[in-house]
Amino acid sequence: MKTFKFLLSAFLITTLFTFNQCKKDKITEPAPDNPYGLPNATQTGANIFACRVNGVSWISKTDIYNLGASISNDTLNLGGGGGGLLMNGLGFSIKQIQQGQSYLLNTTIYPSGNVFITNAINSCVSGTLNARTISGTLILTIYDLTNKIVSGKFSCTIPIPQCDTLKITDGRFDIKYN
Repeated sequence: MKTFKFLLSAFLITTLFTFNQCKKDKITEPAPDNPYGLPNATQTGANIFACRVNGVSWISKTDIYNLGASISNDTLNLGGGGGGLLMNGLGFSIKQIQQGQSYLLNTTIYPSGNVFITNAINSCVSGTLNARTISGTLILTIYDLTNKIVSGKFSCTIPIPQCDTLKITDGRFDIKYN
């Protein structure tokens, strides 16, 4: 009987230590970098494109039809879509791309950036509008040629003729380009 109790105790202790060692480490998500529910501003190719439009969070869908970036002849084209609400799509075209560069989003200063909006303000704009911003900047924080990643932040104010003015704030993008 003593042998049985000893073996049972040894078995229970071994089992307890074994299962204790098998605990999975909790994966903790980073704390949000904004109080609005936007994805965190990353620089890893996480395929995000989001901003606030007139104080409302707008997040692009992440499928291949709604999110993308490409580089051609030293021009970066990037954008997102399918976010609905105040606009369906938003895109930028930036010339003379360089990592760490800040670009004015207007067409009067070179290097310049253009802004493209689709179906803004509940169909007030149908189709694509090549908008001219009153003011705005896009900062290209990562331009990684090896891993093909572009990341950055943007904000701008865009008057839409016969519609409301779009105030875009807290913009962020982190996209793998082709």
